[in-house]
Formats: sequence, C-alpha cells, structure tokens
Amino acid sequence: EIRAATGLNIAMANPDKTSSNYKELTVKVNQTYVYIQDKNVYINGQVHPVLPFKNDLITVQRETSAFLVLLGRGFNIQFDGIRIYIRLDPIFVNNTRGLCGTYDYNSQNDFLTHISIVETNIKTFVDDYKTDIACITPSYGHPCQQNIANEKPAQDKCALLKSDLFASCASTVNPSQFVANCEFDLCSNTNAHFQNVYFCSAVAAYARECQLANITTNWLSDARIQSVCRNAQYGQCLGGA
Repeated sequence: EIRAATGLNIAMANPDKTSSNYKELTVKVNQTYVYIQDKNVYINGQVHPVLPFKNDLITVQRETSAFLVLLGRGFNIQFDGIRIYIRLDPIFVNNTRGLCGTYDYNSQNDFLTHISIVETNIKTFVDDYKTDIACITPSYGHPCQQNIANEKPAQDKCALLKSDLFASCASTVNPSQFVANCEFDLCSNTNAHFQNVYFCSAVAAYARECQLANITTNWLSDARIQSVCRNAQYGQCLGGA
C-alpha cells in the first residue's frame, strides 16, 4: 500500500487468503477508484471492458497482453496479476508510506507505521498495512520448510537463474534475491499451474532487471523456459530480454 499526500493510494490484495496466487489491485486517485481483478478493470465500481480509459486524473491502458499500465501525475504503475512495478516521480518524496517505504532517501525508516513509529519487526509492520482487518495473518515460516517435498524441486527449477543463461548479467545484477523469491513462491503452492506461473514470473522479473541494466539475455530460447512459459505472456519486450 502507498498513502500519499498527493491523493494517491495503492493497495494490493490476495483474494485467496490461503495462497499467493493472482492478486487484486486497487488504485485511488482522489475520487477516482480503479479496481483490477483477474484482468477485469472496474472504474468507480463499473466494469470497463474497453481500454484505454482516461480522465483528468488517471489513464488505464493495456501495455501488453499481460500488463496493464496506470498513469497519472507523477506515477506509473504496471500490473500483470502477480507482479506490480511502481515508479513515482520526485513529487512523492516525503509523501509516501507503506510497503514501498517512505521515499525520503533514508532506508532506516522505511518500516514506518500508520502512527509514525518505525517498526523493527517485519510481520508487525506488514500487518499494520492490512487493508482488511478480518484477513487472517498467514504463517510467516518459510514455505520450503513447511512443504519439504517442494523444496528440492523448487531449488532445482530456480537454479536456472544462476545458470549460464544469465551469466552475462550475474555480476551486475545479483540473482540471489530473485532465486530466493522464486523458491519461496514455488514452495508455497503445490498447484502445478501456479508453480509454472511463479517460475515464469521469477525468470521474467530477473530478465527485466538485467535489461534495465542494459544487459540483454536470450532467456526465451531456453527449452526449460519454453516448455512452461507462454511467449504471449512473457515476450522479449515484456520480460526484459
């Protein structure tokens, strides 16, 4: 969630409280509400099947077959149902709080709560930004330890991020956190479909960071990726290669 004095509020919700599958996104700009669920776009409560939508505050358009982009004064939000990328201009400096931090160039106070206390416990900080107080807080144990049978397959699959496929990028963009996130997501769900979705998202996310560092990787040429990732959803321009 982001709360800003400039009138922007962003919240992402998990409709399935027991897993981390597709997410729902709500963006409020003053009195305009945009709600995205399963690629359906609602503007102020009314479904809006034809895009782009534009008013004085926000533009909502389909950027690719996977990503929707929301644009407004000083912000750019990209969302594909799982990944969200938020870019804020300097007008938001010292005007944000929540899971994206305080945007004041001081990482020591990013865990600022609603009552302006810097929390040291991640769980407590995250819970402070719940948008639904009735939502049950999930276990914060590592899913690979809770689902032992998933651990080795997840490690084997996510190791691709450390393979020769990304050798040209590894020294510039450390893959360790991307591998850890990949393993976390793959261990969290035993559903084969969502494991493939998480894997493709993890690879595409790393490829995107590599491309932002001006390192192009031909990741979609790898047979292990081609077998599970659809090019329509994870194409070169979208995924970052």
